[in-house]
Amino acid sequence: MKENWYALCIAILKTVSVEQALKYFGTAKTKRTHNSSITQEDLLDMIELKKTMSYREIGEIYGLTDSACHHRISRFKKDRSSTMETAAS
Repeated sequence: MKENWYALCIAILKTVSVEQALKYFGTAKTKRTHNSSITQEDLLDMIELKKTMSYREIGEIYGLTDSACHHRISRFKKDRSSTMETAAS
């Protein structure tokens, strides 16, 4: 339980995600199962992380391969842009 509070402090002070901070303590989530889903909030976080991190590094945080991470982000951006185009019409 203490590790969670420490991770929260690290996340705030170092401006990293809580998942990244938990990784320092070895209590981060393990790889996701095949049929588990990444939330829209996770995808938005992944897009922000991509500005400073590689797909491999982001994938380690979320328990995905670098390829899966890239495809999920790309698909999310494509779906979001097509939704915005149809809304504008």
